[in-house]
Amino acid sequence: MSFEIAGIWELTKTYGIKDVGIWAVIPEHLLFMVFEAPTSDAFLKFSMEPDMMKWIASNTTKIKMAMGKSFKHVFWRLQWR
Repeated sequence: MSFEIAGIWELTKTYGIKDVGIWAVIPEHLLFMVFEAPTSDAFLKFSMEPDMMKWIASNTTKIKMAMGKSFKHVFWRLQWR
């Protein structure tokens, strides 16, 4: 797997986003990432950064938002090629 998104960790700091966890299913080329974002707007701006757009455009992605009492998690499913 080419990890072109190594620079996203710096972007997460810019938008106040924390990574909760990352899981991979290697045989299926499947990556699950869970982030905690202060607002949905912060995650939207984060996902619209040029580095992120390049990754999203070249891979199959599904982004799901889940809200709890005092936090917001973003579930990100990536299927890389």
